[in-house]
Amino acid sequence: MILMKDAGYCISRFIDRYVGILLCFAFRGVKKKHRPVPGTQWKQILLIKFSLVGDTILLIPAIRAVRAAYPGAKITFVCSEINAEIIRSCPYVDAVIVSDLPSLFNPFYLFRFLRGINRRRYDVVVDFEQWFRFSALITFFIDAATKAGFKTAGQFRHWLFDIFVEHDEAHHEIACYADLLSALGIACADTALEWRTPPEASASAQKKLLSAGIGAGEKYMVIHPGSSHWVQKQWPEHRYAMLCNALVAMDDKKIILTGSSGEKALVRAVLSDVHDGSRVVSLAGELSLFELGAVLSNADVLVCGNTGVMHLACAVGTRILLINGPVSVEKWGPQGSGHRVVQAWTECAPCVYLGFEYRCRKRTCMESIAVEDVIDAYVLPDVRSPL
Repeated sequence: MILMKDAGYCISRFIDRYVGILLCFAFRGVKKKHRPVPGTQWKQILLIKFSLVGDTILLIPAIRAVRAAYPGAKITFVCSEINAEIIRSCPYVDAVIVSDLPSLFNPFYLFRFLRGINRRRYDVVVDFEQWFRFSALITFFIDAATKAGFKTAGQFRHWLFDIFVEHDEAHHEIACYADLLSALGIACADTALEWRTPPEASASAQKKLLSAGIGAGEKYMVIHPGSSHWVQKQWPEHRYAMLCNALVAMDDKKIILTGSSGEKALVRAVLSDVHDGSRVVSLAGELSLFELGAVLSNADVLVCGNTGVMHLACAVGTRILLINGPVSVEKWGPQGSGHRVVQAWTECAPCVYLGFEYRCRKRTCMESIAVEDVIDAYVLPDVRSPL
């Protein structure tokens, strides 16, 4: 069984782990020429987060807090092509610098990238990455008075920061971002997620819904069978098909299956076992990120595993029925009210803290969740509003 679908990501992780740790150790003793300055002087602020979509959605409250604390400062954000679309749409960011993430491991590209960033001097750099050591190295070489980031157990990246805070495994990730800002004297009391869908994306999403047989105002639910890169947190596709068949028989809502272009084969496999193809339709590979946000915002519920799409649904106010196995729901679970979690209670679950440290090569915990468990959660009476 393949653990990851993206071989490039695995190679990057390998380089970051072994080369990154050595470089962090090598530069830890280099005397810094800068020194922390009072936050009241901050006019140029640089924020860093290279991935992923879900992490970046969870970061928006922190960015909003930085803007509220320093309304007159210029906030520049360093990201990658993975999350650039989200950052470009963020109203709290003034300028965006996009890197080609795999190229950061090329020393010639990295040198040019740093030279471009250092055309301006920054008062503070905040690295929001949790484990990525090359982001800590980039932060180290940026011309800034104050540099802050996480001290994450076993990652050895905090050596390169002036100010660091423990990345707490027991805190939800939104709270961890707030902890880091607190060390800089920035309060992040408002942790509500937000998402702004451009009008043109809403209009194009509506057209695609109509072409799929979903009329304006018609009720529907969304099922997202994919699990990003990781097989271990994916519920079996045949069980998603069985779930679709059961929901069609008990509910009058239509079901929309979503997924990335790389997940179209997975969605086709689900559809192949669906009995009533007129009630279950696929938009996999057909929606942009903002179109997906528009589709989710009008859905009654999203059924999915623990992925970035779940956080997107939370940001647009859609309730979640989460099928969860190896990922800590306390750390990465849905935010807001009305959500339901079907948790695998195998002996080893949950095992994932940072997002990659799976303890097995199988999806044992996800396979322990029966279709009936999900249906029971769907029909469970709720004082707020039944799903």
